[in-house]
Amino acid sequence: MLALHRPVRIAGRTVVLLDDLALPARPAPAGLVAVPTGDAGLSLYADREQVAQLAAAHPQAALCGLWQTLHASGLLPETLPGCRVELDAPGQGRYLVREDGGARSGWTLDGAALDAYGADADACPQIKPDLVSLRLPAEPVALRRDGRTPREHARRALLRLLAPVAACLTLGIGADRMLAQRHAAAQARVQLETAQAQALSDRLDAWARIDSFDQTDRLDSLMHLARYPLPFEIPPTTLRPGAELSARLLGLGPIPPYPPPGLAPRRRIPQPDGSLRIVW
Repeated sequence: MLALHRPVRIAGRTVVLLDDLALPARPAPAGLVAVPTGDAGLSLYADREQVAQLAAAHPQAALCGLWQTLHASGLLPETLPGCRVELDAPGQGRYLVREDGGARSGWTLDGAALDAYGADADACPQIKPDLVSLRLPAEPVALRRDGRTPREHARRALLRLLAPVAACLTLGIGADRMLAQRHAAAQARVQLETAQAQALSDRLDAWARIDSFDQTDRLDSLMHLARYPLPFEIPPTTLRPGAELSARLLGLGPIPPYPPPGLAPRRRIPQPDGSLRIVW
């Protein structure tokens, strides 16, 4: 007995048998999708929603109609008025009756048809197919489960091939933009650091252009003068190198004939008021 809507192994492949419906030849009613048979006198249809659900639940299995598979296996008689087949559910089965211009199918329960169209189903012979002897149809229903034409299928296949290319192009453009932004940020940072380094270099150059000179001798002379016991006038100082430094000693008594200890005067100039100006 055959099982519907469950994966089974037929001809070495995993297959899910659909509950297809035989109707007189006419355009497929709304909500049904045509099941290919290659027989002009056998028009089969499957529920579109059921096909979509089974295809989603069993994506690795081929979807084939019950009557479609029996027809491909050569088990549907063309000379007899019809046939019956039992399912694995207790008492349940299907019947197919041929009539002028096509065929019609329906359900049976305990061998009796469940609709008025199967009045002659009781007289139809019962076939007992074996899974080992069954053959798969050339075109499973899974290929037509969305009701698209071959051109639409070819277009979708082309889109599936182009999708990775488009994704790579999109990722490449995004990566290029990201790298460009990072490069611009790094370039701006380098320019800022270069400007700061140039400003520091200019400041160091300005300090390097200042002429430095030794003021040690002047400071030493001032220290010796500060230790001299007589009152004195603090000499004016300057930062200019080589300028003479002089001090005026105001003696309270006779001016000693010598300058403050430690000073090496260039000259001693007595002043009219009795003071002594020393230049060194």
